[in-house]
Amino acid sequence: WLSRRESETPNEYLARILEVLEVEQQSVRRLTDLFTEAKFSSHSVDAAMKDEAIDALSTVRDELRARREAERAAVLAGHAQLKAAGGDA
Repeated sequence: WLSRRESETPNEYLARILEVLEVEQQSVRRLTDLFTEAKFSSHSVDAAMKDEAIDALSTVRDELRARREAERAAVLAGHAQLKAAGGDA
């Protein structure tokens, strides 16, 4: 579903996933830029690039976790409201 299609460039993939995921674009964009540089550049990845990629990935991971937790909380709150109103939850 969110896997990169074989025919997609990194930037095409980025555009597609940003439509679906509700995360800060800056971190995802930076991660994509670093990937593109690492994959297509003639120089090797240095420690600073690696650290920057890990930081960007960690930020995206944390945002996705927070979104998932917020969605869970909303579902639980909806169930509690139904139960309080006498509905089945």
